[in-house]
Amino acid sequence: MGNWETFCYDRFREDVTNQYKHQEGSNEERTAVIRANQESSKKGIYHEGKAMDVQFELLEKETAPYGKDFEIILKISNNSKEIRTLSGSICTSSMYYTGVPAKRIKNLAIDNEKIAANKSKELSLKVTFDEYYSKLVDQCHMKMSCMCTILETKHTYVDQDTFRLIKPELKIKAPATGKVGEKIKAEVSFTNPLPCALTSSELTVEGTGLTKNQVIPQTIVPSNQTFMTTVEILPTKAGLRELIVSFNSKELEMVDGSCEIKISE
Repeated sequence: MGNWETFCYDRFREDVTNQYKHQEGSNEERTAVIRANQESSKKGIYHEGKAMDVQFELLEKETAPYGKDFEIILKISNNSKEIRTLSGSICTSSMYYTGVPAKRIKNLAIDNEKIAANKSKELSLKVTFDEYYSKLVDQCHMKMSCMCTILETKHTYVDQDTFRLIKPELKIKAPATGKVGEKIKAEVSFTNPLPCALTSSELTVEGTGLTKNQVIPQTIVPSNQTFMTTVEILPTKAGLRELIVSFNSKELEMVDGSCEIKISE
């Protein structure tokens, strides 16, 4: 639908189309067009003619553990009495929490994939930790999408879904009660889920009425090993207080935990 252009300080105009919409003909652009049609008042303008005789299911994934490999699976069932040939792709990308795509991680091309009559098969896109680690953005949101065209009938299937890579929880073991002016010890721990050691680590401890903000350097945490340490706090105010602890390192950030402690005078 044309280009978007704007004035630029060092030339008459600048084409900014790709900053506002996906490249024409790309998987993302075709997916957006067809999904928009599915929500319009005249659905199916891309699927006029014979009914679709191949069923697709992009298996939903709510979460996956951060640090581990994951897999995106497309289930395909050919309900016709003839061979069907498929072309398209399955891809995954990182995503900001607002839903805006960040970086493409991996793509699986579906090139003339044959499905026998009345048969089913699964296509799988496997993504390793090394492939996605450097491309993640805040909060580790991910998007998976698929576009697939049946060459014999010209029907096109599109779908997308989002999921999140879940970081380990920082566990805090502390007394349920305490007194103003008396030290409290809290034990914090978590298991490093990454296939590499955690370096340049530090622990941030905070809690209104419980402690001044503390930033405590930590030692290296080996791969798949449990990190454990003890922190001290000195309550200054009575009431129900929340202790918040966060572990950060060069390789793994924002491993957080919290607990409530009832403080009396």
